[in-house]
Parts: sequence; C-alpha cells; structure tokens
Amino acid sequence: MPGHEKYYAFFELIIGVILPMVMLFFEKVRNSKKLLFLNALFVLFSFISNRLDVSIIGMEHYSGITYIPSFMEVSITLMIVSVGFAIFALAVKYLNVFEHDTVRLDKV
Repeated sequence: MPGHEKYYAFFELIIGVILPMVMLFFEKVRNSKKLLFLNALFVLFSFISNRLDVSIIGMEHYSGITYIPSFMEVSITLMIVSVGFAIFALAVKYLNVFEHDTVRLDKV
C-alpha cells in the first residue's frame, strides 16, 4: 500500500498539470510574459518534483532508510549547472546566436 508518496504525486499533478492548464484558459495569462513564465515555472517545478518523488521519496519508502544528499553531491550538481549556463552565455556572446541589437550580454 502506498504511503505518503501518493500525496506528493497529487501535488505534482495539481501544480504541474492542472494549475498551468487552467491558467492558460485566461487571456490575461496568455498575453503576459510574466504569467507565462510563472506558468512554465510551475511545469518545471512539477517535473523536478516528479523526479525527486520517484528517485528519493519512492525509494525511501521501499528501502526503509532516509537519504539526504551530501554537501559534495549538491556542490557538484550546482557546478555542472553553472558550467552549462557559462557555456551557453559564451556561445551566445561569441557565436552570434542572437541579433546584436536585441541581446547585449556586456550590459547585463
């Protein structure tokens, strides 16, 4: 019988599927960049939450032990993400990905 992970699954479903779908029914949301960004964040948060639900919460119930990532695991993950952002920023700056009039990385 499933334990508390079913509540996490319902939370993911509401935040990542139902709420963004309902939000997109409103024209104000569809015409606002900020609200569309918020909508996308809900979906992204739900995806991340789903992966955590499956990999950590579900396995915790199955194995009976509690897992907390170490500082080293968290710092390596953040480093990999930071390197990805840095590579993307350098690619945009030097490979002429966007028009120079619209994106100015040196002014940020």
